[in-house]
Amino acid sequence: LAEEDWADNWKKYYEPARITHDLTIVPSWTDYEATAGEKIIKLDPGMAFGTGTHETTSLCLEAIEKIDLKDKTVFDIGSGSGILSVGALKLGAKKVEAVDIDILGVEATLENAKLNKVEDRIIVHHGDLCEKLNSKADVIVANILAHILVKLLDDISKFIKDEGIFIGSGIIEEKYSDVENALIKNNFEILEVNKNKDWVCVIARRKNA
Repeated sequence: LAEEDWADNWKKYYEPARITHDLTIVPSWTDYEATAGEKIIKLDPGMAFGTGTHETTSLCLEAIEKIDLKDKTVFDIGSGSGILSVGALKLGAKKVEAVDIDILGVEATLENAKLNKVEDRIIVHHGDLCEKLNSKADVIVANILAHILVKLLDDISKFIKDEGIFIGSGIIEEKYSDVENALIKNNFEILEVNKNKDWVCVIARRKNA
């Protein structure tokens, strides 16, 4: 492997994939003709997490698709490749603010926003969780580990509107109860819990304070 360009080698196995009812992920180097009603996310994840094929990402995209995003502001915490940010914008969100602690994620999110011609509706921050955000969103999506979700939920009131929707993924099934308890403690009503293999995604609504 040392003699091969491993950074590009994986691309031969990455094919267009219909991830949800409306969304199809298409590698940026692939020609693809969309069918009627099909929304395309062109993606080059580079070294960042989020190709759309992992269970946690597809669960998140399915959850985002269930929400009416028209005129909504979305925060994407731990944006990785930017796939959830781009997906939200393709599904009608007015604006996305994305944040990632890894500069590779920030760069990938910006590049993939440009690939999909939605860069005018996204702001990408480099930083730790919500330290860069200073307003409140209608929807927050976070595809990160359970213990980080629990930490995030302790401060969530600063970043989400009353009646706002929280989508949390990246939760291994055995850790879901920790996230559920944190949601209840922080005044959320759990609307839906979905599973794929050992992974869980939760959709919850923030109750009026």
